[in-house]
Amino acid sequence: MAALTSPHRHKPLTALLTILALLLTAPTLAEIHKWVDEQGRVHYSDNKPQNQASEVVELKEPMTYTHTTVYDLPDFDGFIETTSRKTVVMYSTERCTWCKKAKQYFIANGIPHVEKDVNKSEKYRNEWKRLGGTGVPVILVERKKIHGFNRKKFDNIYYQQ
Repeated sequence: MAALTSPHRHKPLTALLTILALLLTAPTLAEIHKWVDEQGRVHYSDNKPQNQASEVVELKEPMTYTHTTVYDLPDFDGFIETTSRKTVVMYSTERCTWCKKAKQYFIANGIPHVEKDVNKSEKYRNEWKRLGGTGVPVILVERKKIHGFNRKKFDNIYYQQ
C-alpha cells in the first residue's frame, strides 16, 4: 500500500524546528555576580542570588592577537628550566581560540610545551607583561617571541637548524 503522505511534505517544518532549536540553544554571555553574605564573606557566581543585592563583575580578558609577529629576544634567559632544547612556552588564556589551536598543534606534532595561563597566575601574568604581552598567545621558542599563532611562521622558527 502506498503512503498517503509524501516524505518531502515535512521538510519545511523540520527545517524550521531545527533553526528554532539552534536559536534557543545558542550560547549566551554569562554574567558574574558578586555579593557579600551576612557573615561578611564575598561570593562570586554566574547565577544572580535570590533575595540578595549583587553587582555584576566585568572580567577583563587580554585581547587575542589578530596578526602573527616574531621578535628576537637576544638577552632573554627564559622563565622555565628544561632539559629539552626546544621546549615551547605559551602564554595563554582559557578562552583564547588561537591558544587552543596552538596547543592542539603542539600535541598533534609531539612538540614539548609549557602553557602558562595569564588569567590564573599572577606570576605568569607578570612574566607575560615583562615580555611586552598585550594579547595572547605569546609563544617563546628559545630566543624568539611570537605574538599570535601561525603554523608556517611557528614551523620556520621551531624547525630551523
